[in-house]
Amino acid sequence: MESEDFHVKLAACPTCGKVLDGAMSLHHKEPPAAGCLTACIYCGTALKFDAEGGLQRLSDDDLAEIALEHPAAFSLLLKAQNVIGSFLQSKRIKP
Repeated sequence: MESEDFHVKLAACPTCGKVLDGAMSLHHKEPPAAGCLTACIYCGTALKFDAEGGLQRLSDDDLAEIALEHPAAFSLLLKAQNVIGSFLQSKRIKP
């Protein structure tokens, strides 16, 4: 699976407060737009981009809706969170 890396507007994760400046896409050749899903590389929180390029934490209701309406995207999000969590655990880094 090929990926594309993009620089994005600086935005802080609403959970850990770390500033993010990039995103990786597994399916698109253009930068993320409003509504695109991502996970914080520092803490693994499920996020989505807003219209201004900021980040919003996904609620449990948001995640349930994504799981039902976009199961492939939900699966990729969970995989990203698992990889980030495993990395943090291996380094004994607390989010």
